[in-house]
Amino acid sequence: MKKIIASLTLIFVTVLTFAVPSLALVKKSDSFYVADYANVLSDSTERDIINSNAALEQKTGGQIVVVTVEYLDGLKSSEYAVRLMNDWGVGDAKKNNGMLLLLATQENKAWLTQGAGIREVFPDSKINSLLNKYFWKDFDKGDYDKAVNALFKQLIGWYESYYKVDIIDGNGGGWAFSLFDSLSSMLITAAIVVFLIFFLSARAAGRRRYYRNVGPDYLWPRQRFFMPFFFFGNPFFGYNRHRHDDFNDRGG
Repeated sequence: MKKIIASLTLIFVTVLTFAVPSLALVKKSDSFYVADYANVLSDSTERDIINSNAALEQKTGGQIVVVTVEYLDGLKSSEYAVRLMNDWGVGDAKKNNGMLLLLATQENKAWLTQGAGIREVFPDSKINSLLNKYFWKDFDKGDYDKAVNALFKQLIGWYESYYKVDIIDGNGGGWAFSLFDSLSSMLITAAIVVFLIFFLSARAAGRRRYYRNVGPDYLWPRQRFFMPFFFFGNPFFGYNRHRHDDFNDRGG
């Protein structure tokens, strides 16, 4: 009877030992791509991570999940990160090409783990190099947001290079902002062009009494409708002398 009790006790302790760390793991966030339980990331950083991941997953199947916690609850950072990655199913199920970045702010620890499908092409030596160059300096200063931003962009850049795709636009924002930024730039540019056209047209119209025609009147009547050739002068009869004089007077 004592042997049975001892065996049951051993089994119970063993199960409890493995169960407690599992219960200690944080749960997925609503966005999945970023879970800021330590509350150290800015809204803009979280938004960039989510939007960039949407494009990354669509084009490569890969995912870069960022998780911040205060404590690891007795686990090693590497163990915690690997368990999260497996439990959450980070990356494409067949390609196994995901990454998970874990920060434990109160323990001053962090870990980046990668899926088995990209371990050969993205080895631990590459991870250590990126962490040393783009992450640890700001992390050790307590600027976790800046550290995550710098490293995340490098990780996205690696996916872009390896899969030959474009994920982040030229401004560094995620794909969801690319269209908005492009439309905004187009509207701003159009507004500037329209303003310049009206402004220069008004100036040219105010000074057109100084303009003189070159060429026969029957080809270009003196009393003519004003045409917006102010950028290059009159394209049919040469440049206007006054406009060049004004330009030189302004120190051009």
